[in-house]
Amino acid sequence: MSDSQLEGRGSSVYPGSIVAWLLARVAAVIFRRYGSLTWAEYFSRLGARLGPDIAKVRYIHGWMLFDLERYEEALAELEAATQLNENYALAWCTKSHVLLRLGRYKKAMTAAVQAIDLFPDYHSAWYVKGTALYHLKHYDEAVYALDRGLRSEKRDTDMLSTKGWALFYQRKYEPALTVANEILVKSQ
Repeated sequence: MSDSQLEGRGSSVYPGSIVAWLLARVAAVIFRRYGSLTWAEYFSRLGARLGPDIAKVRYIHGWMLFDLERYEEALAELEAATQLNENYALAWCTKSHVLLRLGRYKKAMTAAVQAIDLFPDYHSAWYVKGTALYHLKHYDEAVYALDRGLRSEKRDTDMLSTKGWALFYQRKYEPALTVANEILVKSQ
């Protein structure tokens, strides 16, 4: 999957702030990678102030807030990113993860579907869609969505676990047991 497929097209960048924005972005990524989320958030906010109309900056800031479990703030940033660039599959998918954490399952599914429409093989979006359907007790649809996601990412034990529970609640005990055994094998 390429960056252009996940980020969409049409994002604008203003040359006057591009160097400062890029330095802030790089610093945020470096600090995040090395576990200093406080500094990562600081540089992410700095980048957002330098270029608040850039969808990618808003996405990165939202992603870091999500990582800090500040879901409402993350949601606001991700909504801004998807408004600035409606073709930004990664922002739609991360927004769906935030909505899932907030227990807003119908909205999570809607955001996941938007990400899937933009990038049909994005397994993380299929995971959110399947998990949201699971919580809405649409188990058949959940199993389908999770199976679709597993085509792209066969080793995702979270996706397998949710699929197993969806099968279990449909009283499909043998297939649920098969999934549980698959998780055990992949976990070793």
